[in-house]
Amino acid sequence: MDNPKHHESPGGLAFSVPLDNMDQTSGAKIPKRLLRKRDKDRVTREQLEEKQKLAEERRQAQQDAKLQRIQECQEECRKMNMQVDALLQQDAKRSGAPGMKHVKPMSRKHAATLINNVSQGFSKISSNIQSDVNNIV
Repeated sequence: MDNPKHHESPGGLAFSVPLDNMDQTSGAKIPKRLLRKRDKDRVTREQLEEKQKLAEERRQAQQDAKLQRIQECQEECRKMNMQVDALLQQDAKRSGAPGMKHVKPMSRKHAATLINNVSQGFSKISSNIQSDVNNIV
């Protein structure tokens, strides 16, 4: 217990590491393989700035791609909204709702095409949202 490096304390401290002279080794030789690695791993300020610049460019590209996907999704939603609105107006006209005299009747074929387009649009949007959610997680 007379060892100066060994301390007893109520906090459970078993030994202490002197932080005064971190550059000096305690007499043990550092293996050559670690010395080579240490020299190889040194990064200059310019290299670090270049890495940060590339990371910022990647982040910006990802953000731009995300905004592009959002804009495409919004455009697809607008188209689907117009198609659903046209279908709802046709349904209201066929049901005899007041104020629908200005709505031009739609053929069954055209209505079926709109329904199919809306269905495909919902499928596309839901798959895009699912893939975005999976990319986040």
